[in-house]
Amino acid sequence: MLAPSRLVLLLSFLIGSTAAHASSPVLGLKLSPELVIEALAPGSTAEQAGLKEGDRLTLLDEQVIETASELESRLATLQAGSAVTLVVERKGQLVDAALVPESRTAFEKRLLAPPPRSRVAPKLDVDRWFGDGPASLSELEGKVVVLEFFQLWCPGCNRFSHPLMKRWHRELSKRDDVAFLSVHTVFEGHSAQTPDRLADWIEQNRTSWPVGVDRQEPDQRLPETMRTWRTRGTPEMAFIDRRGFVRFQQFGSFDSQRARAFLDELLKEEAVDVEGWS
Repeated sequence: MLAPSRLVLLLSFLIGSTAAHASSPVLGLKLSPELVIEALAPGSTAEQAGLKEGDRLTLLDEQVIETASELESRLATLQAGSAVTLVVERKGQLVDAALVPESRTAFEKRLLAPPPRSRVAPKLDVDRWFGDGPASLSELEGKVVVLEFFQLWCPGCNRFSHPLMKRWHRELSKRDDVAFLSVHTVFEGHSAQTPDRLADWIEQNRTSWPVGVDRQEPDQRLPETMRTWRTRGTPEMAFIDRRGFVRFQQFGSFDSQRARAFLDELLKEEAVDVEGWS
């Protein structure tokens, strides 16, 4: 929960009652108590109208807005699809902006739409974790997850993916919004790649994040997580965003600098909270 000093007034279709709240239109703004725009929802009518972070609302349809309660009362009378005019103060000048508020349903659908070229992360079906691994990926909602699929005797894992995991883990160790996980997904050489040998390897390599053992059904050639994730082999790495969508998945080696830049972009994204826009 945010500290009182960091609480902001989340402007969309603000209203007094739950029923009215559900039918009021959305502008797609986040405002401070001083009515200064702190954020714009991507693709919202406010963004399309050219409003900017740092603008301060002064008028709504020629009516002076001085407090949040005045704004709430005025917005409660609006209908989705009906044009309104906002006047904002920007760097000492007044700027008009014409907006057409959208319905809550359309706003939420767009806000929650999967990012392009993404999919919901499948479950991690592991027999056990070495370290404090999650019971399910839902426990990590709100965090960006860096995921490695590897085998002990995989040359590419030992040369590329695991050293990369160690470096990124070290570089991001002070952040609490990113999680690192490795899954030992054995599809060959089972007698040589046992959990006991994995435990020794983890200790020798000083791997400090959770490592899971992919579950193997007796009648299946491939382990369960490998099957559900449709990995092509090892090494393979993936990024899961704060909403649980797979945004990157790559088999073998790749451009680690470009991948790290994309990881940084995912870390900049905020978690989507539909309730926060109510």
